[in-house]
Amino acid sequence: METLPIGKRLEQTHFERILWNVPKYLIGFIHFFLITFQSVNTMLVPDRKISISVLLVMLSQAFLNFRAYRSRKHFLIIINKISNASSLLSSFDINRNLMISVSVYCVLMILLPMSYGILLLYSSGYIFVTKIRNESEFMSKIWKKYLSIVFDISVILATAVLSLVFTSISVYYGLVCIYLDTLCRHLKVQVQNVKDSWDCGRVIYAYLKIRKIVESLEHFMCSSAFVIVVSTMTGLFYMSYSLIFIPKDGYIDYLCYLCGGLFHFSTIGIVIVSASAANRAAEVTSEAVLTLPGIFPKCYNELKAILRKNCKQKPCLTLWKIYKIDRSLIITAMGVLMNYGILVATLGSISRCNEKI
Repeated sequence: METLPIGKRLEQTHFERILWNVPKYLIGFIHFFLITFQSVNTMLVPDRKISISVLLVMLSQAFLNFRAYRSRKHFLIIINKISNASSLLSSFDINRNLMISVSVYCVLMILLPMSYGILLLYSSGYIFVTKIRNESEFMSKIWKKYLSIVFDISVILATAVLSLVFTSISVYYGLVCIYLDTLCRHLKVQVQNVKDSWDCGRVIYAYLKIRKIVESLEHFMCSSAFVIVVSTMTGLFYMSYSLIFIPKDGYIDYLCYLCGGLFHFSTIGIVIVSASAANRAAEVTSEAVLTLPGIFPKCYNELKAILRKNCKQKPCLTLWKIYKIDRSLIITAMGVLMNYGILVATLGSISRCNEKI
């Protein structure tokens, strides 16, 4: 909301400005409440493995929200840069079906975690955790009753915040990458159809605009992309492991873990697939633009100097400047999840054998 222009009417009084900032304060309060409550719940529950993992996910949500708030102005700046770059390409036009697909994807990404949260309240695992908490000797029966109500509310709030934070940031990141991929493809076609030096200068100018978009997106979103990938990999591992190895009483447990797994898989998928496509398109377009000086020998020195000055390094999208995002990352992530799954299952079977002995 802070990227939108505030009307003059909202700037008149202090009270109206507070009303405008209510969503920001509300999200911050919800993050504080969830982290505090989950920290207390982690100390009360005997089995702290799941509670600690949930606490880490909540901390990652708070970090993403904080990064989005710190970089809130960059969201609108990048949209304006994309609009300016697309105006330089006369044949550029986004397919309407793409926008419909993105809208449907957003709806599904909101419904999946909400379905997971509702099904979790009726799952056997949640009932078991509630039973353990009720058997705790640290609280009276009245406090246990209130704690159960607050715990149910926290589950709904956590899934709501999860869907809002992860979905909004991942969809924005993926949509910008899709636009970058489309811009690069159109620019590559125009490079092949360059007829004179004026067209050549226009194409190079458009390419430099696209480079700045990639650099801006990488500058303020690389850490968020890293947190999204790591968090969703952790969540996907937990959902997959629970779906395969943990005993289940009915179809509700299967649907619960399936909805959670689909949400995490879709989130990591849109980030990796779209960013890898944008990186590949930017690399191919860069190679095509660098051939322009050879097409126009009369302007060779001038064009070479411009490209050498502004294109010293190839821009790319990374995970916190650690790993360049490409399609092989999906296979790597799946391999890591399988290895950890086999390792955890092996350690679990060994511990059960030791208990029997």
